[in-house]
Amino acid sequence: MKEAFPGLNDVITKTIGLFSNLELDAQLKNSVVEISPNLSIVTTNSEKMAINHLSEVGEINNKNDISSTYLKYAHDPLEPSRLSFDALEVFENFCLTVRLATGKKCECSAYISCNEKIKPDYYYKPFIISNFNDLWILKTERATIKDLTEINTIKSLFLKVNEQNPAAISFEYPRLCNALKFFNMAYSTKWFLLKIVHLFTVLESIFSENPNEIAYKISLRTAYLLHPDDSASRKKVFGFLKQGYDIRSRFLHGNKINYANKEKQLQNILGVQHYSLMFKYPEDLYDIVRRVINKIITNETIYKLLSEQNEELYISFLNDIALNINE
Repeated sequence: MKEAFPGLNDVITKTIGLFSNLELDAQLKNSVVEISPNLSIVTTNSEKMAINHLSEVGEINNKNDISSTYLKYAHDPLEPSRLSFDALEVFENFCLTVRLATGKKCECSAYISCNEKIKPDYYYKPFIISNFNDLWILKTERATIKDLTEINTIKSLFLKVNEQNPAAISFEYPRLCNALKFFNMAYSTKWFLLKIVHLFTVLESIFSENPNEIAYKISLRTAYLLHPDDSASRKKVFGFLKQGYDIRSRFLHGNKINYANKEKQLQNILGVQHYSLMFKYPEDLYDIVRRVINKIITNETIYKLLSEQNEELYISFLNDIALNINE
């Protein structure tokens, strides 16, 4: 195995990624499952050499048992590449898809590339992306794919997430791609106040068209999108988001946050006796935002409006949500 990047005359034909915190049902583990034409879940027998190399990374970084799900990205043979950036973008988009589908952790922690046309010669030692020690701590939160039904759900979501390609570096910021980028940032952010900021930026990217009455608009539109026929749930979501947006604004503008008062207000809105602003609010907000993105991606009408970037039609649609005209 070469311990360097490919040379000038070398190309990469495939990249294998180790996905920690992603567990497959035993039946799926023994099958090669296609996610897209270029991406598939592989077995230890189908990619033995690469998986052996990647397994060593886990053993070196952590002696405990970690999830060992592997994906293969087949690089375009018509556009040979010496770098694995395109594979890493697809891997990151797949992780995002699993997070959206399950609400759980999913990481690509290491990868290895090779040129299999000449011989299975790996260009460099497995590149480590994530910290395995952190991944072990989060093992209980890892995502699980149980059957082909869940695989098909992930495949459908992945098709659209990868089409938006939030993992790519871009100088353009369309609404949905921007929302996915900030959702990813919220996922990886540990500071709860900054996580709240990123999650509200997701909702702003989707639901806001101008700087006027942002908190009211995103709270109302989110509530109606998620609960078009349930006024009690709409009222809770609306109040929950209004309080959270005030926290977000106070934090960003350096104003004092009365945590005890905010927790009391949220207790009244949600009808609970205890509520943690530091721990429970980011978790609940994350789930609301996740469900919003899922609903938008799986609703062909909304997805088409966002993909076509027809701002006039989309704003009209947002106004209809508040009037409860759309489902």
